[in-house]
Amino acid sequence: MDYPAHDSKPRKALRPLRHHSMNFPAACSLLFLTLGHGFAAPLTQADREALLADLEKMREAADSRVDERYSIALIAFRGAMSSNEKAFALFLSCAEKVDFIEQRKTNQEFREWKREQEAQFSSLGFRTALHHQLAWLVLTLQASSENPDRAKLASAAATSIAALFADAKELAGEVKTLEQAVTSTVFARAYKVDQVKTEKWPLSPIFIDQIFEEILLPPLRNPEHLASLREAWLRRIQLEALKREFLSGGESATNGTSSPPNPASVNFISEERPKLQWAMEKDLFKHGDESAAAVRMLTHIQNNLAHPSAREWGQEFKMLLAPEAPPAAKP
Repeated sequence: MDYPAHDSKPRKALRPLRHHSMNFPAACSLLFLTLGHGFAAPLTQADREALLADLEKMREAADSRVDERYSIALIAFRGAMSSNEKAFALFLSCAEKVDFIEQRKTNQEFREWKREQEAQFSSLGFRTALHHQLAWLVLTLQASSENPDRAKLASAAATSIAALFADAKELAGEVKTLEQAVTSTVFARAYKVDQVKTEKWPLSPIFIDQIFEEILLPPLRNPEHLASLREAWLRRIQLEALKREFLSGGESATNGTSSPPNPASVNFISEERPKLQWAMEKDLFKHGDESAAAVRMLTHIQNNLAHPSAREWGQEFKMLLAPEAPPAAKP
């Protein structure tokens, strides 16, 4: 299988989940056994053991090929992550492979396509987006391994999204690129890793709500990590604000220009941020910070009486303070 060129030798990678299909040459052995014994004859124990041995060999061979494919992909992706220019160069190689060579299109068509996309391809924001796309694809491949280290991945995910939002201003026009599932990118398709399966792992680095709910917050939901849980929630709210401010396609109200306020950012401040703040305090209350969280929840309701969710918050708070008694046991 030909891949876009890279200059490193494959090394052992994390073994991926067993989601690939497998040829079954052992079926040929079964055919010969059937012919030898007659169509109505059952398999002997020796036949069964031989077929199982063949099956195991096929599984090991398939696993080896998948491991090699992941190794090649990870080496190429990590190499291209060293700069925006290398990420863009790999993007062009992968796009040429899957969208032109494999589609039997000509070099002339590929050159014309590049000319048509020249404005986007010359954009720093687009090349930066490719860089962050590759970074999240590498983490996604690691998350798809048999026994991923979720704590290590959570730390890497937090670092990855922090780097992305540090570039938020220049990425403002590349939301569509960033929202694309990394497994559907030309990178993944060119290296045949587009069918990876992950459990509780968002496929885009700007799906902030999923990243926090599925990766970053769950390990902190216990009384021993209340400070870290609150800090993670505050970070989530901060990133959600940045996402609305810079990645919504509008101008920021705080960018120092005379442009009108960004509607997405205004709506976040008035509607969505209070909801997230309430969800944070409720989360802290449920996981051990009852005394302090209860005071903050009451203050939050008082400060947001005009919010559409204020009545709902009041009902939830009442239930938290005086939960329903369990039904009495029948005599």
